[in-house]
Amino acid sequence: MGRRCRLERPGFAGPAEWTLDERALTLRLEGGGVEVVALAEVAAVGGDDRVLRLRLGSARLTLSKLGGDGPNLLADLHRWWLPARVEALRLASGGEGRRLRGAWAWDEAPPRPASFLPLPHALLVAPDDGELEPLFLALVDGVSFDSAAHAVVCQGADGRVARVSRLGARTDQLRTALAEARSSLAAEAAATLGRWLSTLDPARRVALAAAWPPGRLVSLAELERLAPGCGDALALSWLPALPRREQYRHLVGWAEPGQAWLGHAAGAGDEPGLWLLAGRGQRWLLEAVGEEDWATYRFAAGSELPGLVSALLCAPQFSREALYLPLAELAGERGELAIAARSLPFLVALRERFRGRVVHSSIAHWQAGLDAP
Repeated sequence: MGRRCRLERPGFAGPAEWTLDERALTLRLEGGGVEVVALAEVAAVGGDDRVLRLRLGSARLTLSKLGGDGPNLLADLHRWWLPARVEALRLASGGEGRRLRGAWAWDEAPPRPASFLPLPHALLVAPDDGELEPLFLALVDGVSFDSAAHAVVCQGADGRVARVSRLGARTDQLRTALAEARSSLAAEAAATLGRWLSTLDPARRVALAAAWPPGRLVSLAELERLAPGCGDALALSWLPALPRREQYRHLVGWAEPGQAWLGHAAGAGDEPGLWLLAGRGQRWLLEAVGEEDWATYRFAAGSELPGLVSALLCAPQFSREALYLPLAELAGERGELAIAARSLPFLVALRERFRGRVVHSSIAHWQAGLDAP
């Protein structure tokens, strides 16, 4: 039997009954209507023991007059919504990680209550009443502890600072989880570079691996500064193994000075997974150099694009179809991609900047398509 509440949403305000399980919140409206809200579709959760707030697309739903059921409803919703949303956004499998509750802030903003899910590749953050966002650890330059605020501080590669506080006894648990995850990323980078940059001096490979974790784009100029001789090693040992090596050479020459960026894919293992982003003015071209991909991806953007593409390459279940297909085509067997395409901030931003694909056919035909309007 459902529990009583008052429901307010666009087009309805009145008594209702609710039931909740790990997949959906079911609402039975006075008058006989039944609405099933899939937790995976809920963009944000907030409230307290008396009032529950949900954001579903452009609508906001408020459940009030919860009585003694309020605390259990909020606790169960926090417990079940986060893994369902994480799985729908293709950031992890739903059962991965253990949820923490604390507070979250960017830079000097006031802390907000939030739920956290530490994972091997990211710290997933769901501020109350806010969208879930991933803090990819490959894009974090350092993690420290602010003893005065009793907060874990993450220094982003983009200069922003994230602060996690109010974790109580679980503060050390988070610090340990982040340290272990960052060590694993460094070890993966070292293994990849050891496999594919064998001619580079080992000491320089160590320095390079520390600054070039899997998924993170770094400019070719910066790679050479970090590890002199890196360019020669790429040409001698890694580039010959790449299926799209001709495209790589052309795109590096096509790019403006300092606007060729390289990233190695997370979890590539023995595969020579390498991505190249080349920029010229507001035009950008993204190439899966290490794969027999069908096309080069075109974007119109500014200096923000390398950071957005880095986030894409850090995502463990990155789907190219979610990047380039119109939302109307993300249906049927592709329907599971639609939530991420609509809601994941970096993917939404990339889709807005996406301008089409240049299909790989002959080299001459491909080159002619790179500068198409």
